[in-house]
Amino acid sequence: MPRFLVSSTQLTGEQCAQAVEEMSKDPRLLEKGVFGCRPEDNLAWAIVDAGNVGEVREMIAGTMRPTATIIEVRGMSFEAIREANGL
Repeated sequence: MPRFLVSSTQLTGEQCAQAVEEMSKDPRLLEKGVFGCRPEDNLAWAIVDAGNVGEVREMIAGTMRPTATIIEVRGMSFEAIREANGL
């Protein structure tokens, strides 16, 4: 199953926290991914295993969707992706 890195910028601190709270309620995301908010720049992010980009968009928080960048990442663990992207 493909792995995707999702990042969303241009959020306020409140929106970033709201995105994390919303994603923590999705059992699919809890099972197939990791996510968080980088407080220094309010970057909401998720790393998720999904069948396609459409499935990823369904899983991420609504506050992230308008500015989300979704990139397929191959051959990297969740931790390696986090380290490479400062998450």
